[in-house]
Amino acid sequence: MFFNNHTHIDSYSVQHDKELSKPIISLDISLPKEQFHILNNINKYSLYTIGIHPWNCHVVNIDSFFSFIKEHAQSIIGIGECGLDRYAKADMSAQETIFIKHAELSETFKKPLIIHCVKAFNELLRIHKDFSPKMPWIVHGFNRNPEIAELLLNRNMILSIGVVLLDNRQSIVDMMNMIPDKQLVFETDISTVSISEIYKAASKAKQMTLEDLTFSIEHTIHSIYGHI
Repeated sequence: MFFNNHTHIDSYSVQHDKELSKPIISLDISLPKEQFHILNNINKYSLYTIGIHPWNCHVVNIDSFFSFIKEHAQSIIGIGECGLDRYAKADMSAQETIFIKHAELSETFKKPLIIHCVKAFNELLRIHKDFSPKMPWIVHGFNRNPEIAELLLNRNMILSIGVVLLDNRQSIVDMMNMIPDKQLVFETDISTVSISEIYKAASKAKQMTLEDLTFSIEHTIHSIYGHI
């Protein structure tokens, strides 16, 4: 079974290896609620996280979000995606406030935090240091250089790697080989590429058999979310 740590309804629905995958689907509470009505019709193995994407945090009623999370806490396995994005409409101060609220929810409900971060890694590192979370923080869609990876890993964050692996760039190969197994997971995010293709590319980059890599990622996923 290929665990897909972060995907979305639209992209996952057209991937060809659904019978081989166990997806963790990210839902954004700021988007139309129709997405919540189709949760059980995609894949019996599907799991869900809920958060406010930084692109949408300027249009969300935070009190309603908290109420929704409290009501559905037992039905989700993580908080997010949420985070910091310099290209988002909301200013960074507002984004930080909402991000910290997500982190507090993560601790309250003992759910890992799924993080979207674009050109704001200094802020992310500062918040992590100040907040000192007990729950795992997972930086999704990570595609930066090994120097940034090392800073995040030193704060015990987990890196979720996706389609950037298909580029086969040496910098990505180098980064992959510096990430400890316990801090590495894979995802497809908004891509329609199948998660099995990500695993195959990672297997090549890490010079591991696909079987060994799959076993390692499964162990990491269970350490993050429990035996899902």
